[in-house]
Amino acid sequence: MNNGHSSISRHLFPRLNTPAFLLNEAYRDDTLGLVEQGVGGFVLFEGSVDDCAETISLLRGEASHQLLFAADCEFGLTMRFRGGIAYPSMMGLGEGNDLSLTEEVARAIAMEMAAIGLDWNFAPVLDVNSNPANPIINIRSFGESPHIVAEHGAAYIRGMQSGGIIACGKHFPGHGDTTVDSHIDLPSLERSREGLERLELLPFRRAVDEGVLSIMSGHIALPSLDSGRLPASLSPSILKFLREHLHFDGVIVTDALDMGAIVRTHGAEEGVVQAFIAGNDVLEIPRDPWEAIRALSAAVEDGRITVELLEESGRRLEKLVQWSEAKGSKSLRVEGESAISVRFDPIHHVELAVQATRQALRVSGERAALPKEKLPVLLLSDGSEEEINSIEDILLRLDYPLLGHVTGERNSMANNGVGLPEYLLLVASIRPRGGAGSVGFEGEQKQILSQIKSGNTILLNLGNPYLLTDRTFAFRVDTFSTSELSLMEGLLRIDQV
Repeated sequence: MNNGHSSISRHLFPRLNTPAFLLNEAYRDDTLGLVEQGVGGFVLFEGSVDDCAETISLLRGEASHQLLFAADCEFGLTMRFRGGIAYPSMMGLGEGNDLSLTEEVARAIAMEMAAIGLDWNFAPVLDVNSNPANPIINIRSFGESPHIVAEHGAAYIRGMQSGGIIACGKHFPGHGDTTVDSHIDLPSLERSREGLERLELLPFRRAVDEGVLSIMSGHIALPSLDSGRLPASLSPSILKFLREHLHFDGVIVTDALDMGAIVRTHGAEEGVVQAFIAGNDVLEIPRDPWEAIRALSAAVEDGRITVELLEESGRRLEKLVQWSEAKGSKSLRVEGESAISVRFDPIHHVELAVQATRQALRVSGERAALPKEKLPVLLLSDGSEEEINSIEDILLRLDYPLLGHVTGERNSMANNGVGLPEYLLLVASIRPRGGAGSVGFEGEQKQILSQIKSGNTILLNLGNPYLLTDRTFAFRVDTFSTSELSLMEGLLRIDQV
């Protein structure tokens, strides 16, 4: 293998679907080919925690160089894998506003990640959610206050890195005040340099002071720092600003390069090349990793990517690998036991998740005028059929009368909801989803909401806290999370009134 090609390949971190790797021979062979080509690691998705552990263990055994394995585990392994413990969203932690608890949660997540072999968490989210209409950040942010985001972000970084996992502040220079989802197209942040310093940059400066090892560049145009309106992830001037004005000398990793903000505006392969030239050290999730390697290798050969740039970026990446190696071995497989229970006490972690979830609850209103018995439940959800079934199963097990569920396109209620009961428990499960373009009620849901009497209704709002704030419910509980634990704790809080 050509050394130039090998050294550029190490900066590439393709997507890795763990069930496909374990079950599909062609996919596995392709992945092993990428390892042989010298990629620096993978970003893992799908499957169970044990699928993840087995995949990592097999790949480490095949690789002749040190691989790093990354994942988005903002609120725990359950964000990407089945079988993990669900902690509150970052906005839930911000709502609870206990810095020591945020640090402890992050350390617990780090221990669970290390137990299955992961090295790198693409978290915390350091975006200040200053725009309630933001379709993709929302509850992923610690909140609307730059100071809350900065301090909880720093606490999360302390917990994560003390637990042996690389933390990553994202999405620089700030994705909070946007109305476009960068999975779909390129958002633009119209903010002056002074405005940036007061709001978006504060959490990132605090993260650098805390010693965060990596920062993710966002696919966001920022005219005040780049008049050419390049996305930050492709902008030499914005990444230079991060290095020189925030004094960050760690690893810069792009947001996923298969997202619409890059592919639609610059093309899949050219976007990867421009991202490296701009100053990113790690190129995350190209649309086609083989085409990306070819494009990067060609850029090395024709001099667009210089030897000096390769060496400088390579030193930063090698330093990160060494930090991870120094934290000890990962992914200890134990015959007959789940990987998740090998390296820590899961009971303590579940207790921690319960404590943090309870502390995240926001309660308003007074239930006194409503009947004390369990009210009939109507569920509004943007989730999959599996997610909806899970919520309904819990409600039925707890003896709640279930009227049905309504999605944006489907109404499972008898008579389409005509003749709703006088008193109602409304459960809303709406959260940000990449590529959805919005985080609110749609179609059938809006129709049914017009029939509901707020004064006779209890609202259990599991996700987006900005929903239905124009209406006054008899009693309202916001959980800031759509997890099963948040649902059960929310119901428990309602029953206690």
